[in-house]
This record gives sequence, C-alpha cells and structure tokens, in this order.
Amino acid sequence: MKNSCIKIVLIGGLVSILAGCGDKEQQPKPAAEAATQQTILQSAPAAASQLSQANAVNVVPSATLEIGMPAAASRNNCTACHAINKKVVGPAWMSVSLKYKGADKFEYGGKEYPLVEGLMMKVSLGGSGHWGSMPMPAIDAKGIKQTDIKELVQFVLGLAK
Repeated sequence: MKNSCIKIVLIGGLVSILAGCGDKEQQPKPAAEAATQQTILQSAPAAASQLSQANAVNVVPSATLEIGMPAAASRNNCTACHAINKKVVGPAWMSVSLKYKGADKFEYGGKEYPLVEGLMMKVSLGGSGHWGSMPMPAIDAKGIKQTDIKELVQFVLGLAK
C-alpha cells in the first residue's frame, strides 16, 4: 500500500512538472488567481522570517528547502509535494494558511474537529477531497510523529498571520 501511494505521488509530481513546462509568461491568468498569488508571494517571506526568528533551532539552512521551513518538513518528506508559496503536487502552504485563516474547525472523516487537531489528523492519516482528487499519503499512521505534525500544522497556519 505504501509503495502504491509513493508511486501515485511520484507520477503526479512528474505530470505536474511536465504540464508546467510551457511558456507561462504568455498564458493569461484570471485576475482572482493573479491577486491570490501576489498576496501569497508578498506574505510568505515576512511570515517565514518571523517564524524562523521565533524558531531558529527548527530551521534547516539548506538550498533545497525554502527559507524558514521547519526541519520537520524535510524529515517527513513534505517538501516532495509542498512548497511555501507555490503549488507542487499538493497545494502551496500559504494557500492552505489563507484558506483556514480565521477558521476554528476542520472536518475530517465526516466529523468536525478543532482546527489544529483536525489538520493534524489529515496530515497524519492522509486523504483527499480538500484540495482536489490527488490524495495526500499518510505520513504518521502509527501516531509516533505527532510533535513534528503539530509543528508543521502550526507553521502552515502561521504563514497568513
């Protein structure tokens, strides 16, 4: 099952990369999408800077990671599918942060949970439907990485503050 999920994610990533190989400068974007991307690009550096100063111990100084991204993102292979300010296979973390800004509940498995708890379940156990049909694989089905998961969820939610 785990190998199947990995293959799906890798194939989805390859398809995304190949689909994005056109000349994007010539492709017009809807005004709402362009405005959202502008907000994301303007907000991400400041948010990442604030978080990296607050959690300097948790920051990985690596060219492969975005500035300010917690080390837990690398340890759990989140960067294979996510970036702070751009969609990779999964949504940009800034988009996730903006979507849940001001929210206090999250629905998972047909039940409503407090936001952080619900998002931790989604990240831990995986699933699909909140951001399209591409499933997010479980990264902590056994529940042994909850400290990392909580750190990541809080980091993502803090980006749009």
